[in-house]
Amino acid sequence: MLLAAAATLAAPAAHAVFAIPASPLDQGGWTLAAHMSNTGGMFDGQGELSFAQAYGTAVASPTASTPDFSIAISAPISRILFITGDRSVWAMADYGALITQIQARAGYFGANIDFTLGLNGMVSQVQGNVLSRGGVSEDPWITYAPEHFAGINSNAILWGEGDYFAAHSNLKNSAGGLNVYVQTVPEPSSLALLLAGVLTVGAWARKRRAV
Repeated sequence: MLLAAAATLAAPAAHAVFAIPASPLDQGGWTLAAHMSNTGGMFDGQGELSFAQAYGTAVASPTASTPDFSIAISAPISRILFITGDRSVWAMADYGALITQIQARAGYFGANIDFTLGLNGMVSQVQGNVLSRGGVSEDPWITYAPEHFAGINSNAILWGEGDYFAAHSNLKNSAGGLNVYVQTVPEPSSLALLLAGVLTVGAWARKRRAV
């Protein structure tokens, strides 16, 4: 019933629905960055998905009941993926766009972020909401529904903080918890940097000789 309600909500705002693999994780290249258990309220901590510092005890392969945790990540992040423990629901977004909405503190309840949404083996492009208000411990609220309260009513809330407990946590608590994965931008290796330096010096030397 939960997933049927979520599918009904997503359909009006969806575009280009097509079949997909079980999840983007099948393609590799993702790092497990945070986990919410399938009991209680939303994420216990208040890191606002910045991954500036770790919270709790990280587990490589968390189960539904593993306590909440997040890790510290220093590398630039390109994409973020929210996925239920049973993989029945996932939503992927550009990380920069998400963080921009979080840091804006605009307190906006309507559609302001694009998601690629996976729902029971089908994918679609939808607009969701990032609700971020200054001084509110449970923010940011993130939903793949096009409006915050619609997300609560249709059990489509992906993230919230401060261990907030209400209908907001229905999705994660009914679908095996929720995991957050990120893709990072590889930093140049020391060898690559050295090679780039050599090529730059060589080009400069050739230019000097030409003069």
